[in-house]
Amino acid sequence: IVFKSCRVIPVMIFRTLVVGQRYSAAQYGAGFVLVAGITLFTMGDAEGMPNFHAAGIALITLALVGALGCAGGC
Repeated sequence: IVFKSCRVIPVMIFRTLVVGQRYSAAQYGAGFVLVAGITLFTMGDAEGMPNFHAAGIALITLALVGALGCAGGC
């Protein structure tokens, strides 16, 4: 699940280089925060016990709030 969620960054880079789509710094930041949060969140679950890392939850929340804020265009 970590690799699938990390797909956001290469897709953004590919669309910038090939298609010419422009993303704001806030959108790139939200993508990186989302990937970091999901990575930490999943690492907490990898041990077999549902003990999630609080920083992962905070980063996912921050990325989602940032993405929703940029939905209208940043």
